Amino acid sequence: MEQELDGVKKSLRDLEKSIKAAWDSINDIQEETKTHNDYKKTCQQSLDSHCQELDLLKVNCKKVDSQQAEIENLKKRLLEEQEKIIALENYSRRENLRFKNVPECKDENCMDVVYDLIDMNIMNINV
Repeated sequence: MEQELDGVKKSLRDLEKSIKAAWDSINDIQEETKTHNDYKKTCQQSLDSHCQELDLLKVNCKKVDSQQAEIENLKKRLLEEQEKIIALENYSRRENLRFKNVPECKDENCMDVVYDLIDMNIMNINV
């Protein structure tokens, strides 16, 4: 009986060791789970932050696209305006008289200059 009692005691000690080992494993697993949950939370926050940045980039990309379209439209309008300016300059050159060897003065009257030239030419012809 004593041997059986010793066997039962030994079994109880083994059971206590086994239960203690199981609780140690459970505690280790709980700590790992907590660590994994903390890491998961950090990763989720990082992912949320990146998603917000991505949304901002999408909005900015749309703005850039609209600005590029506006730039292209403005370039087209600029070319049209440049063509109009060239056409006006050509028209101005065609419709204006050119006098060679006549100095330009800002303050003088064009009509007086023309009359003076005519008078000088008439005098040269009569001489």
